[in-house]
Amino acid sequence: MITVKNPVLDVFEKWLSNMQSIKGITCSMQKSAIPNKYPYSNIYMMGAPGNKWDLDGNESAIIPAFQVDSYAKGQKALSKAYEIDNISHQAMTEMGFRRTYGPEQIEGSDKTVVRVVSRYNRLYCGESF
Repeated sequence: MITVKNPVLDVFEKWLSNMQSIKGITCSMQKSAIPNKYPYSNIYMMGAPGNKWDLDGNESAIIPAFQVDSYAKGQKALSKAYEIDNISHQAMTEMGFRRTYGPEQIEGSDKTVVRVVSRYNRLYCGESF
């Protein structure tokens, strides 16, 4: 029986409020291929496996994991993608997440688009952010 609420919507709302400080950015919580508008960033949950259970078998802690992709195109695209990642990183660490991967630039088929990837996780027991 799951007793810890999945925090995906709460994380997205708090992350989005930080990301809106970036002029002209489009944000999503869907895993997507290549966006059609830049700058762009998406966050999606990679999973939330259980971590602790009580003696009755009720889940009492999960470890939600998220990936954030930051995209930019045009002049200074690399520095813009890292700037987006930095703002995203601040939002995630404010919610108690730690970066477990990245930031790493990932090459894609369109060489004019820069993509930077970071992954995060944390122990979550249902407390609010």
